[in-house]
Amino acid sequence: MSEISVRSPGASAAGAAGVVGGSRPAGVRSAGAFLVRDLTLLRRNTASLISTFIVPGLFMVCLYAVFGHAADTIGLDYATFLFAGCLVQAALFTGAASCMAVAVDLDSGLIDRIRIYPRSTAGYLLGRMATDMVRMGLSSLAVIAVARACGMDVAASRVLSACLWGLLVALVWGVLTTGLVLVAGHPVERADLIQTLEMLLVLFSTTFIPAASLSGALKNVVIHMPLSPVIEVTRSVLAAPGSAGSASRATWTEALCWLAGMLLVGLTLSVHALRRRRTR
Repeated sequence: MSEISVRSPGASAAGAAGVVGGSRPAGVRSAGAFLVRDLTLLRRNTASLISTFIVPGLFMVCLYAVFGHAADTIGLDYATFLFAGCLVQAALFTGAASCMAVAVDLDSGLIDRIRIYPRSTAGYLLGRMATDMVRMGLSSLAVIAVARACGMDVAASRVLSACLWGLLVALVWGVLTTGLVLVAGHPVERADLIQTLEMLLVLFSTTFIPAASLSGALKNVVIHMPLSPVIEVTRSVLAAPGSAGSASRATWTEALCWLAGMLLVGLTLSVHALRRRRTR
């Protein structure tokens, strides 16, 4: 879902000014200032609020209404099954919205301007990640409410564990997409492309359908796409220990490898882009 961040010169100026003064370390002051700024922009951005609170839950309602009865006939708890997929989908929406916000700040010149302040670039990125965690937490609450309404009956401790896993996925995806935007010649266009492609990535996975129902030559491709093992781990966390829904060690390993690879690529691209900007 395409989102354009609200440009707010006043909020930008406040965020930049917040990196100086005070008794706390510069990095902490900077991160706190940018967190306040980013949350203010999020609150003012209608598209972001819709994709935070409404879109993931709306996907779940629509899919459960269409496929829920059919899933019940084969003994599949589709509400719980779908919750895991929608939780990871919300994580992707969070990361993509974050990279769009970074792209707008690049285009406006904010990121170049804040480099004159001590540790401001690190503070900007930390504030951005903290904002992503807040947004993902709010999205998770919305999806949980819809899932409970659809009949999901899972212990709160396992739901909390799944949400923590979702926060990790959102963080990693945000780092990757931010890195891809930072090295782009046209950041906003790159962010738009990421938001388009991530929806295809969601559909070409086991987000909404069980792997057992797949057939044909593409089955092995789909179950090994980046999102599929990550979502299967989410479902494993929701399942009772030792139950049929528990993911194998190979699935856990594959999911962690995908996340580690994304994190490494994102960090490498971000460091390269920021170093290149310093030498200009």
